[in-house]
Amino acid sequence: METHVSNPKLIFGLLVCLLVAWSVYIVWTHWGYKASPKKSSGLNSLIETFRDHIVENKSKLGKKTKYGIVLKPIYKPLWSFNLGYLAKQLEHKVDYMFFGKLHDAVTARLLGCKKPICVLYYINSQDAKLAAKHNIEVIVPSIEWIKEVSKQNIKKLKVHLWYNTGLNKEGVNTIHEVVKMYNYILGQKWCKIIGVGSKNQISLRMSPKMNQESIKRITIANCAKFAELKSVLTNLKNWDPKIKFHFASSYELHNGITNSYFDLVRVGHINYSPATITLKPVQTKILDIANIGYRDKDIPSVMQKVSMAPNYFGKNVITNVPKIKNDTPLILQYQTKDIIQTTK
Repeated sequence: METHVSNPKLIFGLLVCLLVAWSVYIVWTHWGYKASPKKSSGLNSLIETFRDHIVENKSKLGKKTKYGIVLKPIYKPLWSFNLGYLAKQLEHKVDYMFFGKLHDAVTARLLGCKKPICVLYYINSQDAKLAAKHNIEVIVPSIEWIKEVSKQNIKKLKVHLWYNTGLNKEGVNTIHEVVKMYNYILGQKWCKIIGVGSKNQISLRMSPKMNQESIKRITIANCAKFAELKSVLTNLKNWDPKIKFHFASSYELHNGITNSYFDLVRVGHINYSPATITLKPVQTKILDIANIGYRDKDIPSVMQKVSMAPNYFGKNVITNVPKIKNDTPLILQYQTKDIIQTTK
């Protein structure tokens, strides 16, 4: 009799234990997954790597120096990315964002980026209104360029002056020209000077015949030229102390040339290397593209096109990138038209 009475209790107890165990399993797997998600892979993993590099690089700076990230398709680890989307993913780690092309900067704004954005290469005067509309800062090539832009009835355009310290790409060649440009722009109520910059960017990749000591010596000399410019400008009676000076890039930060940091650094490839994950370009929907030219011939042709990947990034998040008349690095050497045109 006792055996018949205890068996149902035993069975009931086992069932209760199984039910409790199953409930614990369900709760743990459901809430545990949210609290501790599996490590991401592919592009997301690469983004995490970039963030780690940014944090490490940023730790080398003083508190007063701002950290700017450079997003250009010449960096191999970025070939699989829409740069506007990548900017949005990295924005919270940086103070400034620099793009090589205006359409990437516009895309970043359309995706919700709030940090200051500057285009590092000259843009066509006809596209200045587009830059102003999206609060994108640009480099001033000349006073003549400012005169052309002034015809467009722009309410406010933020600009950077550029001084050629030796790279011989963008920038005017003398301190006198910079001062002249500064004074002229001060008289334009619609135009606001945000920064003064220069490019050094000498590396073994660009100058394979040079040794590291020669590169460092040239860098220090170029930095001294820029420091001289800063001294002249900051002693002007009408100087605006809010204007930022920026010279250093990855080379200077990596080699600890601290007197080159000034107010802001522009860091590119050391944010992304050694990011050794090899990825094939994502499946992309190519928009209406005309001729596009880049200096770096190693870039795969598909990545020379403005693209988006709706399958990866969600629905078509880029819905209103307007037509850009002339948008390419080294504008004098590479003339392009009708870069991109999309509709909602």
